[in-house]
Order: sequence, then C-alpha cells, then structure tokens
Amino acid sequence: MNERIKQVRKALGLNQTEFGEKIGVTQGAIAAYESGKRTPIDAAIRSICKTWSVNESWLRTGEGEMFDTSKSDDLLTQIAERYDLDYVGQEILRTYLQMDNASRAALTRFAMALTANVQKREEEMSTEADASSPVPKQHPGKEKVG
Repeated sequence: MNERIKQVRKALGLNQTEFGEKIGVTQGAIAAYESGKRTPIDAAIRSICKTWSVNESWLRTGEGEMFDTSKSDDLLTQIAERYDLDYVGQEILRTYLQMDNASRAALTRFAMALTANVQKREEEMSTEADASSPVPKQHPGKEKVG
C-alpha cells in the first residue's frame, strides 16, 4: 500500500506536507506510510479515499482503478482549477490516469528517449554551427588583442 499512497500523492501533484494536511496527519506520517515503516490506520485510508475519490479497493490491494471513476470528474476539476489546465491538459491527465502501469511505463520510456534524441540533435546542430562559422582573419601587421 505504501507505493500506492505515493502514487496518489504524485498524481495529485502534492508534496507530503500538503497531502498530510488534507487528511489530518503530519508530513512524517506520510513519509512513514510511503516508506512502509508504518501502515496507515483505517481512518487515514478512508480519509484519503474520501478526500480525493480514491478507490479504496485499489488503495488497499492494487485491484481496480486508482480513482473512483464515478467521482473522478470532481477530482479532475479540482486539479484543473488548481493548475489552471485547459481542456487538452485535462484530457491528457484523464487519459494518463486511465492507463495501466505498463502503458504508463512505456509512455515514460518514450518521453525519455524523445528528450535524449532532441538533446543529441541540438548538440549536433550546435557543433555544426560552430564548425561552419568563419574564423576572423587577421590583417597583416596588426596584432590580435584579446
């Protein structure tokens, strides 16, 4: 359950302090839950589920979807308002949350490969630009000041 609590918090874009404040526990308690050092009491689990429309079965066992889909639109609306998301941003988030873990991992790998390829291409273009820029010629009899 520790990893699932962390997944919920990250999906909401909250740090441990913010997450804990919303459910009435300290940052230290959230850190202990996420690390597996402590198991949350039933009241904390129910509070997480009620506050963010988390599917209790998923939180406890990993079965089903992270969010209770009947209430997820309310949660997405809250996130959209907090982060000033437009319609496309909301759909990106909604689609990501609907993906299974394998699909999310594939998307992450794609994004990392895309970033690496863009950086590599930018470096190549910079190197090509440096190589093709003319070297200033020195006039005879004049010393280069530098």
